[in-house]
Amino acid sequence: MVKYAVIMNVSTELFKQVKTQALDNSIPCISDSTGNFLELLVRMNRSRKIIEIGTGNGYSTLFFLNSVFNRHVNENSYTQCCENSTFDNEFKLFTFEKDKQRFDMAAANLKQFIDSGAVSLICDDALNHISEVFSDGEADFLFIDGTKRQYTEALKQYWHKLKNGAIIFSDDVFFRGVLDPENALKRHKGIIEGLRGYNSFLDEFEKSGFIKNYFFQYENGMSVSIKIK
Repeated sequence: MVKYAVIMNVSTELFKQVKTQALDNSIPCISDSTGNFLELLVRMNRSRKIIEIGTGNGYSTLFFLNSVFNRHVNENSYTQCCENSTFDNEFKLFTFEKDKQRFDMAAANLKQFIDSGAVSLICDDALNHISEVFSDGEADFLFIDGTKRQYTEALKQYWHKLKNGAIIFSDDVFFRGVLDPENALKRHKGIIEGLRGYNSFLDEFEKSGFIKNYFFQYENGMSVSIKIK
């Protein structure tokens, strides 16, 4: 049986360290299964120009990086895909985190990748830096996991940056109460309204032929959309 692990600097220890830090500091982070799903999509789409909105402390970012570093592990030995493999020079990831404490954690956790130029980590709202992120039609993966009320605006503003065939992965689209708003907690009302509006926007966008959506009622829900035109 073949399993997948990490090589180079994306170590198993780094994954564990960053996840433990997120849990200890009550920082929301994706589950391992969602991270593996992200990595699979990036590999299948051969994505190399990625935008991440909502870094947290960098845990989800590691799965994107892991999509470039790959080692096959069989039951008896480690075998590298390519001898002397190096980081893909075409890979570039822009990631945004507004919270200063989380940003500082992510900056430390991702330092080696930031120093190499593979990752650009920005402490600000992603909507303030659209002009700085890739050329129009260059990005091939957009991960939205930031402020839930801004999902629709984030997709609208970054749409022209995405090439046809690009993947848009939106996390938590069925967040607590989205499917049953009458029973939602009062403090979640604004979030739920934003996400319901976003899901409706995706539906309308698909009807107009711009996008193809796939919704998954797993954990807090997720959508995977493909840009058609």
